Amino acid sequence: MPTMSTSHCKRETTVARHLTDLPIELDRGGGAPLTVQLANALRDGMSDRYLEPGERLPSSRALAAQLGISRTVVTEAYQQLYAEGWLEGRHGSGTFVADHGPLPAADPSPVRPTAQRLSRERARQRGLVDLRPGAPWVFDIDRAAWRRAWRHAAEEPFDDDPDPRGRPRLRGLLAEHLRRARGVRVGPENVLVTRGTGNGLDLVAATLLGPGTRVGIEDPATPRPTMSWGRAEPRPFPARSTATGS
Repeated sequence: MPTMSTSHCKRETTVARHLTDLPIELDRGGGAPLTVQLANALRDGMSDRYLEPGERLPSSRALAAQLGISRTVVTEAYQQLYAEGWLEGRHGSGTFVADHGPLPAADPSPVRPTAQRLSRERARQRGLVDLRPGAPWVFDIDRAAWRRAWRHAAEEPFDDDPDPRGRPRLRGLLAEHLRRARGVRVGPENVLVTRGTGNGLDLVAATLLGPGTRVGIEDPATPRPTMSWGRAEPRPFPARSTATGS
């Protein structure tokens, strides 16, 4: 009985799928351009895991020949999916489906929306942005840009001895933003990156405050600042905001 070597099996797993295996249907008489149709078909296939992460796609020339369309159409569709983070290129190997992590498990139990969620949904429907603390505003996130940012961040080399003040490049960008947007003349040496507002207030309180120090806290405010200042045992007092927020 003939045998097959392990190396041959590995090579077979990297062979790109043929047209008959790809979930692609193009309507040349449809209203959408072929580039958009092709990108949508491939995106749906990757989203539904019909095309698995790490799977190699046909070259633009091969897929164009299989579909009977211009190579430019395939190239532009691939470029769009590259930009959205769905595809990745490996030097000398071709185009592959990017790994977006495991799909979340479906929860069969119904989820009852909270009052806050309902309020935020009503704000979105009215074209407003809910800036109340306690939950992020996620309705207007550019998902493609979000994926690109995460993928770009993951490509940064790991540092086994990180700067406790924060990554130097990040502090430099924050200092530049403060100069341009706020008119504050600072350099990276004046910026300290924290884990969030609460951690920042804890650090300020531990450094500057002592027992009995009087601290004005904006009123109304979230409970979190009061809790953070309280760790240094100061004497907080409410500073009520005016109608203009000052």
